[in-house]
Amino acid sequence: MSEKPLALQWNQLILDAIKFTKTSPPLAARALAMAHTAMYDAWSVFDKCAISTTTAKYIKMADEECVKEHTRKAFSYAAYRVLTDLFWLALPSEKKDLFRDLMCTCDYDPDDTTLDIALPQGIGNLVGRLLTERGHGDGANQQGTLHMPNWSDYTGYRPVNTPDQVNDLSFWQPLRKEGGTIQQFLTPHWGLLKSFSLNFNGQFRPVPPFRKEDFDFRPQVKAVLEISAALTEEQKAIASYWADGPGTFSPPGHWCEIAQFIAEREQYRNTDCIKLFFAMSNALFDASIACWEAKYHYNSVRPITAIRTIYKGLEVQAWGGPGKGTQTIKGEQWIPYIETPPFPEHVSGHSSFSRAAATVLRQFTGSDHFGGCTTLKTGSSVIEPGKAPCTEVRLDWPTFTSAAEQAGLSRIYGGIHFPRGNEEGQKLGINIGTNAWEKALFYFND
Repeated sequence: MSEKPLALQWNQLILDAIKFTKTSPPLAARALAMAHTAMYDAWSVFDKCAISTTTAKYIKMADEECVKEHTRKAFSYAAYRVLTDLFWLALPSEKKDLFRDLMCTCDYDPDDTTLDIALPQGIGNLVGRLLTERGHGDGANQQGTLHMPNWSDYTGYRPVNTPDQVNDLSFWQPLRKEGGTIQQFLTPHWGLLKSFSLNFNGQFRPVPPFRKEDFDFRPQVKAVLEISAALTEEQKAIASYWADGPGTFSPPGHWCEIAQFIAEREQYRNTDCIKLFFAMSNALFDASIACWEAKYHYNSVRPITAIRTIYKGLEVQAWGGPGKGTQTIKGEQWIPYIETPPFPEHVSGHSSFSRAAATVLRQFTGSDHFGGCTTLKTGSSVIEPGKAPCTEVRLDWPTFTSAAEQAGLSRIYGGIHFPRGNEEGQKLGINIGTNAWEKALFYFND
């Protein structure tokens, strides 16, 4: 196959930007959706049937103008404008030209800001402007217009519990981290954003988590503790592989890597890549909104708070820390295999993101077949570097569904989710993925 399609090169740059700026999962999903929607809208102008999310079918190029080079130029300018708006200020100084360099490599002038819709760069610049302006008003608070600083919460959220006192074990507790810093709920307002395909953001709201008074509450806490005590090398490898923490491509970006693998294996060219990533990135975006809507609504406790509270003063068997294996410790000293993230438990973001992406990939390719695998080298764990896994571990995913299910299980192995949070997150992902795919089909208008 010839060089990587330009649409995939742009996707890879988005993933690199997410990594360099340590962008969180909700913001990463939004960035991917905005950039790939801009690319789709610019591409749609050169397609007779496609409907743009911004210009509908009002702008269409004449047949003689619908050539590959014009299409490439238009979607590149659209991507460049959106990504510069999203990332330029946050990128480290040595990476400021990340997007500009690709434009120059393609022999496109990044400083050409024309809005002349008779020109492909004009189409791209116009679509880029429309998408960025829409983004500035979508509720994400990107510019700090709803509450300072940018991206900050404007809902007035206050946790029920404090880092030093659990007032109600049903609810989330912000943790005090090393150095004394206290967790702040990451983007509590995310459930208020304008979505791609949802009728309203609680449309597929999951069933509630178990509360402290429920019969099943303590058994689920015990289940997480027992998993911690009996972690296998494979379970540790799964938890580490899917961790996708700050400074990585993030969970949404991880599924873009999978989509890139499929696109290259199936030899997709730009048109198929643009349509695939348009549908999948918007499913990931809607998953972030619906998942965070549930996290805010239920405000549910994480395993670390539940275990430390219920088993306080009691001796328990559990993973003792990097390189220590299973040990007998006090319940209040329990730690999860993966660091607990700064937001409530129900439902799992990994489960929601993964199943939504898997659903779109299955629909787009016409099959659940994935056939992916990876081998984790001895000592390659990001959690226990040099210690785990103690032997090579191979992870296989025959289907997209099996990969999504493993991603969800990784958070239970990691000690940061209860089984119900994963199960309901998977169900949410299926609903979101199906809904977003149906909306994408409307825009494809094939």
